[in-house]
Amino acid sequence: MKKTILNLKTVGNFKKYLYEEERSEATISKYMRDITGFYEFLPEDKIVTKEAVIAYKQSLADTYKPTSINSMLVAVNGLLAYMGLNDCKVKLQKIQKRIFHDEN
Repeated sequence: MKKTILNLKTVGNFKKYLYEEERSEATISKYMRDITGFYEFLPEDKIVTKEAVIAYKQSLADTYKPTSINSMLVAVNGLLAYMGLNDCKVKLQKIQKRIFHDEN
């Protein structure tokens, strides 16, 4: 199996790709923050595996709410798709829909 390493050049190229896709500045900034967090989470060799992405997803659960985790995973999954690593993408967390009842 071919090992794929995430390097900063790839991150920079993905940022350019987002500009070319005409994503908003706010979206690009958020994606870059989220991808930087993923990059820093990876082991020193920066090899991207499905297991590493799953471990990253699990590590987020200690700190963030499901909606925040999902927004981070959307950015990471976008990067993985860009890198041709669709087999490393992870599912988003299921979010319980709240049903509000008016007490009047």
